[in-house]
Amino acid sequence: MAFSTVHRYRRAGLYAILRGLAGIIDLPSAVPAEFVHKFPYFDQAVVAIGGVHVPVMVSVEDAERFRNRKGWTSTNVLIVSDWQLNVAFIYPGAEGAAHDSMVLAHSNFLQKLPDHVCVLADAGYALHPQILTPYRGVRYHLNEFAEGTGRPQTAKELFNLRHAKARNVVERLNGCMKRRFRILRVPIECEFVVVKAIVFSCASVHNFIRRNNVADFAEDLREDGDSDDDEDVPVREDVLPFDFNTPSNWWDWMASTMWNEYNG
Repeated sequence: MAFSTVHRYRRAGLYAILRGLAGIIDLPSAVPAEFVHKFPYFDQAVVAIGGVHVPVMVSVEDAERFRNRKGWTSTNVLIVSDWQLNVAFIYPGAEGAAHDSMVLAHSNFLQKLPDHVCVLADAGYALHPQILTPYRGVRYHLNEFAEGTGRPQTAKELFNLRHAKARNVVERLNGCMKRRFRILRVPIECEFVVVKAIVFSCASVHNFIRRNNVADFAEDLREDGDSDDDEDVPVREDVLPFDFNTPSNWWDWMASTMWNEYNG
């Protein structure tokens, strides 16, 4: 079969998926109660965000723009996960050399967020009234705690540990997507508009599977390796309002209050 014929039918299949599953990628309307119980200080965080690089093949002229910091060409995809491993938003198409914060700025994601909620993001993003990031220059990644004492030594470390455990859902989603769809792990050779359709289609099919296959949902939950053995998570009886206009104060209030309860 001619390549042009394969390409034509591939595009037709992709667009059929996108039409058939239109609306399946959407922001959640509420934070699940089980998440709030486990991470009470993040009860206004509806999702976690991150960047994932999907390998692509581009022309020699475009190679430098798409070459990421690891040296291979990719599209930097903004992926947003809810707390149940569903894709809540996805924005493919940015050059591999683009910084995560730049990709976020070029998407319309923040415009979709209601005023009273926030998202969890890593240190690749800037602290913002609706973006809660970890403290910089302080242990953050879970393996850093595993290699050390395993327990936080300061208020900022405690905040970062709990933030990392909560935000880890987006890393798990990235891994789940790449295991499920091999095409996201190998260089995609086709028109760039088709690359974007492939990424959207994979995200849509992922959500469809998770919503309709109980066994798949249970299997993904079993892969959650996070443990709270290193700390007791207090149950807050009160919910204190945060001042979203002063994110650094919000940051520090959370860290100090967590620390006081942790040592109480």
